[in-house]
Amino acid sequence: MDGMRGAEQALILRNQDETIPAAQNMRLPQQEKYIMTKPCEIEAIWILGALFRSFRQDGAPPGGVYLLEQVLPEGFSPPRHIHHNEDETFYMIEGEIEFLVGDEMVTIRPGDILVAPKGIAHTFLVTSPGGARMLTVTTEGEFESMARSAGRPAEYDGLPPRQEKPTPEQRAQLEAACRANAIEVVGPPLAMAV
Repeated sequence: MDGMRGAEQALILRNQDETIPAAQNMRLPQQEKYIMTKPCEIEAIWILGALFRSFRQDGAPPGGVYLLEQVLPEGFSPPRHIHHNEDETFYMIEGEIEFLVGDEMVTIRPGDILVAPKGIAHTFLVTSPGGARMLTVTTEGEFESMARSAGRPAEYDGLPPRQEKPTPEQRAQLEAACRANAIEVVGPPLAMAV
């Protein structure tokens, strides 16, 4: 799929009365019956200077619901990437984040939801001084698996010690974890304006 299609493919819902671009090619998974999630294990992961809390049910099959809470410092930005098998839904809890979806920049704030469809290149940048917090929902578990593979168990419940840039080893580990989970790194992170 072409990762450079326009952001008209992204679905953006706001908590105000604003225009909502249509997600023309996005398809929600068809379920034959309801999905109910049982109590789950919460795993705290440090990855690239951020804290991810994975709300995971052991043995959850593909097609289930995977939820991660991301606690992100100001300036955090993952490399631009494409998820080939799963859409990502982001629900903003605190802070402000600029997303680049396709070739369009979109800012989300608390209460906003952004859906980045599979096959569309995207990244984001945390612009709020106090950092940001958001929920990420996927349905195949590849993003959650990548985070566990590329990160490490958090030593405490909070952000890890500040790190300006990932080491070459961390970048290689992230890229390998992405490849193993149908996520393709296609560009650099976004940079903060000076």
